[in-house]
Amino acid sequence: MTSLAFMGVVVKRTSACIALAIFLFCTPAHAEYKFADSWTWKDTAYQATFLTLLGVDYGQTRTMAKNNWILDGRLHYESCPVLPRHPSTSEVDLYFGLSALAHTIIALALPPEAKIFDFKINPRRIWQSVWIATEAGYVGYNYSVGVRIEF
Repeated sequence: MTSLAFMGVVVKRTSACIALAIFLFCTPAHAEYKFADSWTWKDTAYQATFLTLLGVDYGQTRTMAKNNWILDGRLHYESCPVLPRHPSTSEVDLYFGLSALAHTIIALALPPEAKIFDFKINPRRIWQSVWIATEAGYVGYNYSVGVRIEF
């Protein structure tokens, strides 16, 4: 897959995620909501946690790409459905850079409070928490099979 085709796949998947987030959380609890409204230090802490875990995952994935996906004499593959089975370092760099940017923009765009079927929820916190858990799972698994970080 060429880098341009790969970038097209990433953009399409990212656009789908943004559209889904907007569709699911389209009713802010107050009508005058604006982009990054009511962003708090707690929001910053959650986002920093996600970006830290994403950075560790990036380092682990880049290490595997630099070593041609071979660890302990065995061929491994990337489990992220957006990436090819054996992405190059440039594909890894592009994916993780766009992921960090897209995740942050979505977190800023989501309201801190919304109503879904008369239940008040925090879409921003749900978004951040789900992805923190996802990244923690990837980082933990990679570490358990012996993947270390080499930038």
